[in-house]
Amino acid sequence: NVQTLLYCLIYPVVYLAYTLIRGSFIDFYPYPLVAVNKLGYGKVLLNSALLVLFFLGLAYLFAAFANWRYKNNQPVKSLIA
Repeated sequence: NVQTLLYCLIYPVVYLAYTLIRGSFIDFYPYPLVAVNKLGYGKVLLNSALLVLFFLGLAYLFAAFANWRYKNNQPVKSLIA
């Protein structure tokens, strides 16, 4: 479900916006990939877009695997005896 995948991205995107806004006020960015004072906004937005695409792809793969297991009636094996 595409809507579910997009919901998974709400928190990271909001956190990114918070980090960028807060960083502009205190001139500190906690991650090298979003250090606007060193990279500039263009590079930071490119880094962020690539990360969002990566995690969207990862979420899609997990969802596809879960759907495949459900359709093939593969039982989930417990890791606990």
